[in-house]
Amino acid sequence: TDKAAGVAMPVPLSLGHHLAFAVDPADANHLVLGDAGGGEGIFASADGGGVWVVSNDGLYAQRVDLAAKSPAGHRYAANRSGFVYFGGGALGDPWTRVYRPTDPARDSVVALAYDSADDKRVVVAQSNLAATAALLLLPDATAVGDDAAPFAHAAWQTVAYPDAASAPILALLVDGMTWYAGVARKQNAAASPLLYKSTNGVTSWAAAALAAVGG
Repeated sequence: TDKAAGVAMPVPLSLGHHLAFAVDPADANHLVLGDAGGGEGIFASADGGGVWVVSNDGLYAQRVDLAAKSPAGHRYAANRSGFVYFGGGALGDPWTRVYRPTDPARDSVVALAYDSADDKRVVVAQSNLAATAALLLLPDATAVGDDAAPFAHAAWQTVAYPDAASAPILALLVDGMTWYAGVARKQNAAASPLLYKSTNGVTSWAAAALAAVGG
């Protein structure tokens, strides 16, 4: 697959170094790839993967672990270092950093979702798989950036975490007042409530027993 990079001849994309992938829900020919560390950020294709262009203005050389594009055109990206980015609907639109980690070893983003009822709202789960677990909501990604110290994250809200054991959230679904969160627990011999649901905008959570044993 070729990458158009402003040179006379396209060069191949690296193989095996892309960690996030999204298809535009409004046009399946529009694709987005997230690069691994040391790469060029985000690549986009408007022809179903025939030619790729760098689409990372504001996101240069950032590893991308999570990516999504809403039907209304908002794009989101995040990584395990704790950075969260927002972009407009066009594949070439610049990205705005909306969360810069205070401590990359603590603020790792492990799940990301936009609110399907209002896609300006974005939710991220943080976990370092050890001592940190948090669920953060940004009510309006179009109105905020976080590019300067002290990175206080004043626009973000910390909302109720579903799991008392602070197991990492690795799956999120948000639709207005209804939220789902899937957690990954350490291996154990008991059946675990691995899926949680809130119907009141995360004022409270209820566990759904899936009879799944272990992690």
